[in-house]
Amino acid sequence: MLRTGNQLLFIFSLVAILLPLAPIAMLLVRESIGRPRNIPLIILCFIAFIRQILLTAITPTLADSQFINAVFNIAELIVLALLYQTVLRRKHIKQGLSLLLAVILSTIITMYALEGLAVWGYSIELFLSAFMLLISLVAIYSVIADERSFILHSPVFWIASGTLCYHFIFLLGEGLKNYQLPSANTETERFILLAAVYMTRYVFYIVAAYFSAEEENKEEISDIY
Repeated sequence: MLRTGNQLLFIFSLVAILLPLAPIAMLLVRESIGRPRNIPLIILCFIAFIRQILLTAITPTLADSQFINAVFNIAELIVLALLYQTVLRRKHIKQGLSLLLAVILSTIITMYALEGLAVWGYSIELFLSAFMLLISLVAIYSVIADERSFILHSPVFWIASGTLCYHFIFLLGEGLKNYQLPSANTETERFILLAAVYMTRYVFYIVAAYFSAEEENKEEISDIY
């Protein structure tokens, strides 16, 4: 049983490292890797790729893991906030998001400087996950409310949907963990669920990369004619 668990962990670790590169591979295949509109997606994928390498290769302690997750969650939040601002039509919402992001970052830096992540690391991870879920929901609503765009062809819609799905299941799992007695079966089920939703997230990102290239091809054709 232990051997099976170790094999499952190894397979997931390998997939977790390589899967974020799949959307980038899609952009390469579609010859859209150098387009400015694809930079946020590429950065998001590289953030996940580097994070998984660090978490897998160096076998960090709990404190190290919390620090790595906090740093990369902050980087992911910044990229998502900048990306989502491109679909927000109302100026005051954009300004509010920028202001809220600045407040959150300054608060986290202050907390880290005063007490370190040993005290607040887990709470910061949950808070950032909840905030990314919230702004992803706002971005999805903005895309749906925009009558000028076809929803399923919007790369931001797929990125926000994948991000929303992942962070919702992550927070749900963390919440249920507090109401269940710890056991090997419970942890295994939680691990499998997170692995599945992690993979689903990057399937959504692959679709986003596909439609991003599709939209660029249409723009090039319209420019020609």
